[in-house]
Amino acid sequence: MRTLIFSLLLISVCLPVGDLCAADKVPPYDLWTPEVLAQIRDRSTLNHEITLRPGYADVFFTSNPSAGWYDAEPPYAVHRNGSIRIHAYLAVPASAGPFPALVIGHGHGGQADLSLASQVAGFGYVALAIDGPMAGQSAGGPKDHNQAWISVDDGPEYGYLYHYAYAGMRALTLLEELSQAPGNPYKIDASRLGVLGASMGGILTSIINGIDDRVKTAIVLAAAGQWQHSMRFPGSWLYHGLYTGTRDQPYNGADPPNSVEDIDTDPTAITFMNYFDPIRYTPRQHAPVLVIVGTHDGYFPLTCANQMALGIASAGTHDNFEKRLWLFPNARHGLLDNPLQLFQLVTPLLQWLDYSFGKRDKPLAEPQVAMSQDPAGLRFEIALGEPSSRLAGASASLHAATRVDANVTSIQDFRRYTCNLQGDKFVTVIPSGDRPATGDAYSAGNVIYYATVTDAGQLPVSSLVYRAGRILDLSSDFVPGIDPYEGSSVVVPVPPPRMDAASTVASSVPVPDGAAYQGMSLANPDDSVMTLRMEARGADGRLKAADGLINPVFMNLAPRSQRIFLAEEWMGAGARRLDGAFRFGWSGVRAASLAFRGNVAPAELSEIGPLAEPGTRLWLPLAWEQDPGGARRIRIFAAGGASGVTVDFRNKAGTVVSTQTADLPALGGADLVPPQGQGLQEPALADIRASAPVSARLEVTGSGDPWSIEARAAPAAGKYIQPHVEWNGVFRTLLLLVNPSSESRDLVLRLRSASGTSVVPEASLKVAGYGIESRTVESIFGIAAPTPAGAGWVEVEGIGGPVLVTALAADPLSGAAAASVLLQAGAGTWSMPFFVEDAGYWTGLAILNPTDSPVTIEFSAYKPDGTLIARVPLTLEGRQGRTQLVSQWIPSLPSVSTGRIVLSAQGNVSLLAYFGTDDGESLAAIPFSRVPP
Repeated sequence: MRTLIFSLLLISVCLPVGDLCAADKVPPYDLWTPEVLAQIRDRSTLNHEITLRPGYADVFFTSNPSAGWYDAEPPYAVHRNGSIRIHAYLAVPASAGPFPALVIGHGHGGQADLSLASQVAGFGYVALAIDGPMAGQSAGGPKDHNQAWISVDDGPEYGYLYHYAYAGMRALTLLEELSQAPGNPYKIDASRLGVLGASMGGILTSIINGIDDRVKTAIVLAAAGQWQHSMRFPGSWLYHGLYTGTRDQPYNGADPPNSVEDIDTDPTAITFMNYFDPIRYTPRQHAPVLVIVGTHDGYFPLTCANQMALGIASAGTHDNFEKRLWLFPNARHGLLDNPLQLFQLVTPLLQWLDYSFGKRDKPLAEPQVAMSQDPAGLRFEIALGEPSSRLAGASASLHAATRVDANVTSIQDFRRYTCNLQGDKFVTVIPSGDRPATGDAYSAGNVIYYATVTDAGQLPVSSLVYRAGRILDLSSDFVPGIDPYEGSSVVVPVPPPRMDAASTVASSVPVPDGAAYQGMSLANPDDSVMTLRMEARGADGRLKAADGLINPVFMNLAPRSQRIFLAEEWMGAGARRLDGAFRFGWSGVRAASLAFRGNVAPAELSEIGPLAEPGTRLWLPLAWEQDPGGARRIRIFAAGGASGVTVDFRNKAGTVVSTQTADLPALGGADLVPPQGQGLQEPALADIRASAPVSARLEVTGSGDPWSIEARAAPAAGKYIQPHVEWNGVFRTLLLLVNPSSESRDLVLRLRSASGTSVVPEASLKVAGYGIESRTVESIFGIAAPTPAGAGWVEVEGIGGPVLVTALAADPLSGAAAASVLLQAGAGTWSMPFFVEDAGYWTGLAILNPTDSPVTIEFSAYKPDGTLIARVPLTLEGRQGRTQLVSQWIPSLPSVSTGRIVLSAQGNVSLLAYFGTDDGESLAAIPFSRVPP
């Protein structure tokens, strides 16, 4: 329908369309505020000291003068307003400068490497190799222990990786300061700064390049993202560190502060991963970034490398931004088996630096690998989309395996096959019956492979890793053999499967760049933290793997709080291209959510979730009366397991005029286009039958605004209420009355004013078995056009059984439309995940007491952070209803407000929520979500 809900979000989250500024309000970017970045770049607080040594200098500088952290050992004391002093080795090339300068980070448990800094200087770069907090000669701050990594309960700014990244960015500030010394004695070109590191140093690099636009090049070695997924592999080094190196083992029933009880739902785990998993920093990488990972990395297996490479996107600050992946075949976390192999890294790294600093052309594009069956074996074509001139002098290799197992002394899983250039593609064939040195013979169903193409300048780029013809994604049953954690004999169990207390689903379609959007408002009505997992899944049921997509993501919702966001803020720009579903797994059953799709100009909105309760038989009106020329499709979603679906399209009399079928994979979906017809052949209703529970909805797009109707199962018999309708007004309300029984059903309909009096005599209708009646309020009750406009409520009663009723309100002039289902009145608690009130936008609520006795209601409004705005008790007399603005329900509400609403009723009530604009052009009807006790 025509609405400016997205503009409401502009007010509440300050998000210009097409700009990622609102991402500053979600993790990890809300940690690195403008104030924090200003402190990082403040040269006056460095207090640096330099001691010249033969061939290098010892440098000390203040990183954070007022830091907070927790000790990693008992009694786990907290420190506040402490100072962190960082040591670094500074090495400068011997020849005349100025030179680009690189900050070098070390790995977990390590310290700055003087010899490495000297080698980097020998290649023509100023090198500043830093000691992390409490590492090497640094003083102050937490120690680099696993416990210090996850000590984030007071905030991520207490964690070790925060202080390490902070120190790395302060090192950039130091380089800027040193470049300003008289005569620039350290030969630093402050306009050409970079950062690189391995393992924890690679994590450091990812964070800094995702935050600091001073970085002009980034090299990430032996590090990748999607840690939550990595921890589920047997023998995972990440999970081993959590299990053995922190104050409390997961899943033991205890959960002291700064510990992880459950990797899926513990707020400590979610906070840690949201702020320090490199995948969270991939959407806004500033400088050209090269990621180098070994195929047998115990911390970051191949699925993580793929996700890292896919997730990286440009922050838009550097015109020469490029991202590339380079995979080392048969390499463990350390990449190199011995120092003699170092030459394999040197030339490619120097080539990457040359590109970043404008000394060579850009790297070859990422290879795409296509596999097919050939009479001689398996044929592989490697395409880069490059002109022949760019491929001159290039070479390509295919690396193929049938297993990935590091539990051997010498890894030989990946076998190398040389490729030949044929036209604009590199081609190779694995002969039938061929096999790697270890593992089974190759087949189309078991081969794991990737390609690396090296240009004439000796800069290699790798493709993503594929398995059996598709990208190796998080839905693959790939399980690497991870070698035992170094120096430990502890056998760590695999974490148990995730168990969701509740799950919801929202529809997703690709939206064009620009003013279109998909967004969510998620609310936690509980008094404790609630966590959730948000997934993007395609029609095939798989976790989507796509360029610029971070999937899945995890969130903490503070008590009584809400999150309002666009999908791309959390999941990256790739979420805009998702054709499938957003699926949410909640740690609590009382969660409430609202999902929407629309456009800013012209203003549009369609509710896309949460989908109605799944079932094995659902009924869906097609409502051809509204926008008959619009494009209609029925979207069907598996609730969990695979489901065979049959859809009988019935005419108004209940006769089947057409049938379609679909097979849905587990967690997958299918789209069906309703057939068209005339007269008795016109389908008016979809009768959806499934072998396992599904949800379904009708989505309509046409000349006006989009609108949708949810498919629902037959309700319990009773009286169904629409708490607000109007007649002879701006909006026409069409009642879609479905009989889910094979026998005809008599209906009684009553129209009452807001005060409870009958407007006209009750009306009677008969609906054929499995049939549908579509009538306007005016036609049902015989309200003639000259009758003055009015508003009230409708009650529908099925005689002898249930009826399913949908109200479709539409403005014939603007084409705006919104559908809501008529439900039975009930007592309890309801949540509305979003409201807004200001000069241009309003939220209206219809609250009705359809009974004969007074009902007491408690109306509570909360700010997004969970702070109570106001709580108002009210009483509705029998058969009375009110439709008014939130600001009228709560007179003390500030003139500009946003948040969420909770209603608790001691007796039966019916509820409906409205969003709109003060100019009257936009309106949306959103039902409340019932909150379980």
